[in-house]
Amino acid sequence: MRAFSIGRLLYTGTKPKPEAEKIQGEFVDFDKLLRESDVVIACASLNEKTKHLFNKEAFSKMKKTAIFINTSRFLYFSKNVKFKVEIKKKKKKNKRWTC
Repeated sequence: MRAFSIGRLLYTGTKPKPEAEKIQGEFVDFDKLLRESDVVIACASLNEKTKHLFNKEAFSKMKKTAIFINTSRFLYFSKNVKFKVEIKKKKKKNKRWTC
C-alpha cells in the first residue's frame, strides 16, 4: 500500500483483522469509514447484514469528492439510491478525452 502513498488505511467489518496490522490498517466503524475516506472500496460477501448496506444515508455520509468502487454484488445498494454521475470532458493536445 505504501506504493500508492496512502496516508491511512481504514477498514470495517465484524471484528479487527490481525493481518491488517502488518499494513497499518485501522479498524473503524462503518460511519467513520464513510466520513473519513477519500476512496471507499466495497468488497464483502453478500448476506443479510450487507444487503442494501449502501443506501442514500450511507452515500450522504461520504465526502462529496470520495470515490466509490464496488467489487461485489449490486445488491449492496438500496433500491431507492439513484446515482448521479458527472463527467468532465477536457480536451488534450493529443485530441483524447478524459473523464
